[in-house]
Amino acid sequence: MAKRSRVGLWGSRIGLRRLSCSSLDIDLADTMKAMSTSLMYLLLRQVLQMLSQLARDGGAKDVEILVLRHQGAVLRRQAYSPGGR
Repeated sequence: MAKRSRVGLWGSRIGLRRLSCSSLDIDLADTMKAMSTSLMYLLLRQVLQMLSQLARDGGAKDVEILVLRHQGAVLRRQAYSPGGR
């Protein structure tokens, strides 16, 4: 195993190793980078979603409830129509 060292975020030392298993060659640095990027994306998305929910006023919530009730009524009419689609 070849051992490499790299300076990480905020100047910390990160020891990286290359793992080999017969034909499988995995670079841990690339895997960790991809995983941390994915995690940061998911966290950012959740935070933005929570902030958008907090920023909504009562009127927007009332409109959403009315739209959902209308969609439910339309689906009930389609489900119970005698002609059947």
